[in-house]
Amino acid sequence: MFHRYSPLAAFEEDKKSHEAKMKKMEKEMKQVFELKVKEKETRLQQSEEKLVSDHNEMKSQLEKQIKELEEKKKQLEEAARAPEKKPKKKSGLF
Repeated sequence: MFHRYSPLAAFEEDKKSHEAKMKKMEKEMKQVFELKVKEKETRLQQSEEKLVSDHNEMKSQLEKQIKELEEKKKQLEEAARAPEKKPKKKSGLF
């Protein structure tokens, strides 16, 4: 028997096939997007952790330097006051 060709039926079938293909592609693209977002979030989190660690280390070093400088300043101030406390030697007989 001879089958009749129906352009409308063929169009509808192509349309359904195309829509299914597009949904599959969209799903795959969404999965790739979500994967890339998770990877980026992981890299950003690692970067943030490193920055916080570096910041804390630098802060600790600066606090140590401040203490050392304050101690030096205290020692210099004491050394500067030391000659003032010593009585002056008198020259001459009296």
